[in-house]
This record gives sequence, C-alpha cells and structure tokens, in this order.
Amino acid sequence: ESGFLKSSVSSISSKKGIGMSTSTQNGVWWQNVNNLNTSWYYTWGTFIPDNQQANAPQGSEFVPMLWGGSSVTDANIARLNTLYQEGKIKYVLGFNEPELKEGANMTVEVTLDKWEYLCNNLNPGIKLVSPVTSYPSLRDGSWMVSFMDGVQERNLRVDYVAVHIYQPNTATLFTNPIQNVYDRWGKKVWITEFGVRDENTGGNPANNRYTREQILSFMQTLLPQLESMEAVDRYAWFNASPTMAGLWPCGLIDTDGSLTINGEYYSNFGLTEDDNFVGGDGSVNNPYLVSNASQFSKIREYTNMNFKLVSDINLSTLVPAFTAIPSFSGTIDGDN
Repeated sequence: ESGFLKSSVSSISSKKGIGMSTSTQNGVWWQNVNNLNTSWYYTWGTFIPDNQQANAPQGSEFVPMLWGGSSVTDANIARLNTLYQEGKIKYVLGFNEPELKEGANMTVEVTLDKWEYLCNNLNPGIKLVSPVTSYPSLRDGSWMVSFMDGVQERNLRVDYVAVHIYQPNTATLFTNPIQNVYDRWGKKVWITEFGVRDENTGGNPANNRYTREQILSFMQTLLPQLESMEAVDRYAWFNASPTMAGLWPCGLIDTDGSLTINGEYYSNFGLTEDDNFVGGDGSVNNPYLVSNASQFSKIREYTNMNFKLVSDINLSTLVPAFTAIPSFSGTIDGDN
C-alpha cells in the first residue's frame, strides 16, 4: 500500500510569517522570504511591484496591506477583488500604526469611514485584519478601543485583530497583551510585528544591551508559546535592519544577506515533517523541537533521533503517567 509513504515536503506552521520590504537593503526580499520558510508574508504594500512579480515567493501566501488612508481607492479595491477571485489572496491587512504621525496618521473617525467603505466594497469573502497600533493598549479612549467601539456601533466587520509589540525579553510582556486582546473582542490575533527593543541605545546599535544569543534564547521561549496559544492566528517576527539601533539584535537577515543565528532559528522553527513536534526533522543540525510533556513522551517512537527541548516540561502532567523510555540512542539537547 502507498498509504505509508511519507512526503518529503515539510509542513510549515500556518501561523509563521514575515514582513519583508521589497526595497530591503539586506539580501533580496524574495530570497529572504524563501530562506525563512514562512507560510505567509507581507511587504507593507498593497501589491507586489509589477517588476517583482516574476520573483514573488511561490510557497508562501502574500497578504496585501492598505498602509494608509490614501491606499483606499476604487482602483485598488477592484484589483484586490480580482486577486481574491483568482485565488491569489485571502486576507487584507488594515492601516499601519494610524495613531502615530510617522505611521498612517489617521483619526479614528477618518479610519472608520475608510473601513466602512472597505466593508461595503471589498469582496465579502476577503478576511479583514484590523488596523494595527504600535502597542495594543486596551485602556478607555485608546485609539484601538475607540476604533473597535466604532466598528460595533456601525456594525462593520473585523475578522482578526492585529497587534505590534516591542518589549524587553520577558515572554509574558508579549503573551499577556495578546491574550487580553483576544479576551476583550473574541477575535483571534495577528502579531504582525514583534521583537525585543532596547530603548536606551542613544541611536547607536553598538550600545544595544542585548546580544543575538540573548534574543535567540528569548525566541526559543516565546515562539513555541505563540504556536500553542489559541488566541494567536498568525505571527511575524520583525526583521530589524542595521540602522534600527534598538532592534538590530533581532534581525533575521545579516548585512550580507545571509541568515543570522536568529534567522536560522526562525527558518527552522515550525518546520516539521512530523506533527508530533513543533519543528525540526530529527537530524543533528535540525533536531525535533519538543515543547510539552506529550511530545516528550513521543520520543519513545523515535529512539535514534535528535531532540531539543524548547520549553520547561512537567512530566507529572501526563495521563497516563510517563513511563521510562527503555532504549534511546539519539540525543536530547545535544547529550546522549
């Protein structure tokens, strides 16, 4: 029977994406997207430039963004509807940091008018991801709360809520706000930018208090949590560039276009030929990633493979109880 043949094509986490500007100075944008093994990507643009279409990544889904109010035009809407009908897009991302002057710089009222226009004119099959503020503040009168109140008052549609989060390297500073957004509106969350920021570099990347290794360790803690959170529909780690002093250690692509250690991890993360684990292929260089007790117990079925623990695991939570693995010739965290 051919039912037991295993595809050599790895599955990629449906959650993992990347924002990649088509004008990036580090590497070539489409090669970067391909190298990072994401299931979706966006460019902060509404369309891929015509002269780049031939290079657009084939294995990753493009998600258009209406970055600012001026991108809401009849022509753009007609083109988005055509792309949807051709099966090329499924989602549209809303305005980028509208509460900031250097962002989309839009009042809530202007945004609601534009949003109503989108709801009335985009094909209703296109899923709408909310405008995204620079931080998901849920306090009364915040831009996002006011916008979502207006959406409800006008009976408009928001299918997912987008957030940006930049914080120190403590996972709960990311997971708590995400959970709070989900609890508040009952909409799954797209984290379209997130990373660890040092606010005190004085504009000089050399002053950044984080090392790439510290950022890697943080990614190894946070990303498996985002994978397992019901609140999270999609996420895209922010690929910082060398001019961003507070964020450069988070960069996935180095100045020469190669993957940084963080980029290597992101590329391999959530990439698996086996749904029993959160990533990896069991080889020495790309071990299976184990994030919980039930996955750890599955090691007994792969006793000659290589594994890496990506979070602390409490074996006492297993039902039925964990039993010792009789013979194991592989490695866990590099040790036999």
